[in-house]
Amino acid sequence: MNDPKRLKPETDELYLKSPQEMWNRFAELPDGPEELIAPSRICANSISRLRAFSYHDFDVPAGYTNHEYLEHLVRAGPPERYDLSDSDVENRIAYELRVIGNMKLTNYFLVVWDFVRFAKENDIPVGQAAVLPQREASSPIVSRSRRSIRSSTD
Repeated sequence: MNDPKRLKPETDELYLKSPQEMWNRFAELPDGPEELIAPSRICANSISRLRAFSYHDFDVPAGYTNHEYLEHLVRAGPPERYDLSDSDVENRIAYELRVIGNMKLTNYFLVVWDFVRFAKENDIPVGQAAVLPQREASSPIVSRSRRSIRSSTD
């Protein structure tokens, strides 16, 4: 912090200004403040549509909710990969499943699992490309544990 050559802003204006400050700043421009508001309205509309998006409701076997079925698939897969008696692994699985549920991604994981399962059962090559988006979206254990979704390069 004492280095005079360090990179530092040349202004003290780097903060979110209040609406009144923005109105004052651009008051001399015709329609200036209104033009500043337009992008925020577009973004708010896009965000509200995104929040309304939901994934196809995946049909699961009788006796399971979608989330219970995802958990069943996860727990059926890891014995050869993870030691389920290890409390760290168990805690991680529980955490990852909780995050997936809270983010409402359960159906997404089930749909992708079903695509990959179908491909493998029909000798259609499936590799990292099918698994990678889920790993980025969530968790290494849940993505790697579902028995039918493993690729030969995992």
